[in-house]
Amino acid sequence: MFNVTRRETTPESLDRKTWRGEDVAEALRCDFLDKCYLCESKEPLSFNVEHFDAHKGDEDKKYAWGNLFFACARCNNFKGADANVLDCTDPSIDVLKLIKHTPPVTPYSQNIGIEPMSNDPLGKS
Repeated sequence: MFNVTRRETTPESLDRKTWRGEDVAEALRCDFLDKCYLCESKEPLSFNVEHFDAHKGDEDKKYAWGNLFFACARCNNFKGADANVLDCTDPSIDVLKLIKHTPPVTPYSQNIGIEPMSNDPLGKS
């Protein structure tokens, strides 16, 4: 996961109550460096405009610019509505320091280690 600096200007489509506008997709693609915020796949074959906090019919969450994230379709399907995931757009959270990645130790090893570096599930410590 990587930190994202989100643009302050809200795409116009959100004012018209649609998060599926091309301007929303392009703004997310640009702000998230064309990478899924969860797996970091660059230029995914299929991407979704993901609601970080599931809107569950809440109109404010559904069209809130700060609640929309760039995710590959695979990760969006895995995440689920009630997942505890670090908010990589929150400037008070340094996701690079909160997740330890350990690469494979041999060329034939297939295991990548991923472990939290904080006991706080949302990285606020």
